[in-house]
Amino acid sequence: RPKDNGVALKINDAALLYEATNAPACAGAYTVCTVGRGSKNAVAQIAGFDDSMMRVHAPKVLEGRGFRSEEFEQRRPVCLIDEALAEQLGQELLGEYITVSGRRLRVIGIIKGMTLQNMGGGGMLLTPLQTLLDTQQGSIADITISVQMGQDASVVAQQALDALTENGFRADTLENEINAAREVVRIFVMVLICVAFVCMLTGGIGVMNVLLVAVRERRQEIGLMKAIGGTSEQIATLFLIEAGIYALLGGLLGVGLGAGMIGLFGSWIGLE
Repeated sequence: RPKDNGVALKINDAALLYEATNAPACAGAYTVCTVGRGSKNAVAQIAGFDDSMMRVHAPKVLEGRGFRSEEFEQRRPVCLIDEALAEQLGQELLGEYITVSGRRLRVIGIIKGMTLQNMGGGGMLLTPLQTLLDTQQGSIADITISVQMGQDASVVAQQALDALTENGFRADTLENEINAAREVVRIFVMVLICVAFVCMLTGGIGVMNVLLVAVRERRQEIGLMKAIGGTSEQIATLFLIEAGIYALLGGLLGVGLGAGMIGLFGSWIGLE
């Protein structure tokens, strides 16, 4: 993105960065304005992207369809809106026109809410980049590059800066956010390991108590086995096998219940 020195990005810079980094690059412009449909109005965040939007940002289309290549090229007045904005403007919006800064845009699809790095929450509207620039008379705010598997984000960022002929740009990566997320996951895993250790310890004590009671209640059986020639080692082995079967069945039951709870609670909180 540009630094605060008057230097601006151009639309063809995205294609230039794609050639330099071999990673999909998408130019974007953003604004916030009132979106209206009939008597209903809502303040929405408006984002305009070029034809690499589906590869870089990959919004999930719930209803309708995504943009077609000719809609980017011909600056057609079409848009995608997310669920939050659709709820504010009313139902049955597909194929209908909504007003954005005095210009009518046709809704061709409804997408799942998405979060962009430089935009907050709330209702969102996506439109082809040239359509937004024609409507708002703005400029390109940034170019987002999707780092591919096997590429290093910092290397790609430097390649992108080197490819731009002018100075005055900066490249921000998500490495800090990724490292913070990894640290959170590491702490979470350590907590789970401690919980698992405590569970195994208490489970082992529980099995030990059950077997202790079983030995006390089965003294007559032990005496009978010794009377017919059983040794202490053989009797101890029988009890150890019984303990192993208890532990195995309990472990399998716990794994099955855990897998079922993960699927159930995951669906409740929206994890796929």
